[in-house]
Amino acid sequence: MNRRLAIAALLVLAGTPAVAKEEKKDAASASNDVDLTPVAVPVVVAGQVRNYIFVTVRITAKQDPNAIRQFEPLLRDAVVRAAHATPFGRADNYNLIDEPRLIAALNGRFPAIVGAGKIKSVSIPKQQPKNVLRMPKRS
Repeated sequence: MNRRLAIAALLVLAGTPAVAKEEKKDAASASNDVDLTPVAVPVVVAGQVRNYIFVTVRITAKQDPNAIRQFEPLLRDAVVRAAHATPFGRADNYNLIDEPRLIAALNGRFPAIVGAGKIKSVSIPKQQPKNVLRMPKRS
């Protein structure tokens, strides 16, 4: 009998996070934000790759976020292409990217992919460096 009670308790506890995840997904789908899967952006200084920053790009849709979600692979590809065409690394910190420059580049590329007038704004809510690096001492 105790065995059945223990199994029932485990099943109840295991089901609780699933319910919480479903509620979180419903709240996320209610907003117009689309978060792209993190993309590695190289930090290039003086022609050498110093680090990679995993960047999460958030796109706020004007109306239907599903119209943007279907283009996620193309949007991630646009981030990679923009990052390799123009270095967005900061010379003063190898652990961060220059957000305003990257956002400006993406604002120029994204409407061509999803269509004009569908994107309200582009932001970068998270940056995670591959390696946390110290800056070299200046001599």
